[in-house]
Amino acid sequence: MDWSACIICQQKTGECLRCPLNSAVGSLEKRAEAYEIFLQNVSRLRALNCLPRPILFDEGTTADDFTQNQAKWHKTCHNYFGKDRVDRAERKRDAEDASSFTDVCTKQARQTLPKTACIFCTKTEGHLHEVSTFGKDGSVRQMAADLQDTVLLSRLGVTDLMASEAKYHFECMSDFRNRHRSYLRRKRRTDDIQNSEEGRVKARAFLELCTYMEISVRDGQFFFKLIELRSLYTERLKALGVHENVNPTRFKDLILEYFPGAQEQSQSKYTIIAFKEGMQDVLKQAVEENVEEDVATLAKAAAIVREDIIAADSFVFDGSFPRDCQEKSVPTSLKTLVSMLLYGTNLKDQEALNSQECLSISQMLFLNCKKNTKSKCVTSGKSRLRRQRETPLAVYTGMRVHTHRHVQGHSYNCYMTCASV
Repeated sequence: MDWSACIICQQKTGECLRCPLNSAVGSLEKRAEAYEIFLQNVSRLRALNCLPRPILFDEGTTADDFTQNQAKWHKTCHNYFGKDRVDRAERKRDAEDASSFTDVCTKQARQTLPKTACIFCTKTEGHLHEVSTFGKDGSVRQMAADLQDTVLLSRLGVTDLMASEAKYHFECMSDFRNRHRSYLRRKRRTDDIQNSEEGRVKARAFLELCTYMEISVRDGQFFFKLIELRSLYTERLKALGVHENVNPTRFKDLILEYFPGAQEQSQSKYTIIAFKEGMQDVLKQAVEENVEEDVATLAKAAAIVREDIIAADSFVFDGSFPRDCQEKSVPTSLKTLVSMLLYGTNLKDQEALNSQECLSISQMLFLNCKKNTKSKCVTSGKSRLRRQRETPLAVYTGMRVHTHRHVQGHSYNCYMTCASV
């Protein structure tokens, strides 16, 4: 690889070479993002198997490699890997896939069922109903597409169901609709969980940012650049796994809503969030102890976390421990609470990722959390631990203890030892 030549064509022509790092616009990090965008476009074209030009660097090449070697390219060569070219290639591939799928369905549809057979179960016995409304064709096709039922789509063919005199059993149509309703319910539940998890991550990052601002004000800092606050908030979201472009105006409104005494000021090209000196005493009074409110807040936090723990899916050990199994085995709200207990709520004091201490404590709490029942609590010698609630930490520790027992010849209960550890 000749880094002094164009990294795409590796030729020295009369056209001048361009290096993003030499641009006069933006910071160094912003200029280096051009390499990341270029590599993303190359990866998308590789996945489509339609690279417009052969390139020498492999998939392991990173943007840091380009930055260290000050990679350059010709503008005409770089245009072959622009975003519009990649989008056009993806649309073309999608159109080809859709066309091939339609051809397959049409070919299979030629082998049509008898007009006296049900389009769902292909049986001719029983009382058959004929499609008699125009809207039923579109609804059945949409439900089949949502369920990815290619077999049924092939039977439907390209002709309208009413025109082809299609027939069905009432029971088969009901079962098909129930399948689609269950699919929508599962999809809605999954979307709600993802939205709630992402919302709690955003709330955590914003609370940590506000705590950082409160501490700074109490220490005598009364002016904050909005662009710096937004950068801190965005970096914290990325560390927590949420990649989002934060709108500056809405972000500013959130801060001003949280701090009613703050004011917005313009200073040259920067927007400043300014606090009055009197806010120092106000924030100090706000953190004074209030026992009743504190207890109510703790009870509410415990109820939220317990609800997430009980509703969370359990870890299933299949013979290996995936890299992110500890992160996924416990809900986000529990990790947030433990992290706040360990490191506080100041944005500057947070770890980039959830530490092993935070994950271990969260897993032990998850394992020992007990669902309340209507029956009265009776003290007994039975363990409150259940195998269905085991976390990766518990499984791994149990395996280590089990191995140690066989090596040393001890006879003790591995499962209870795991719980005590």
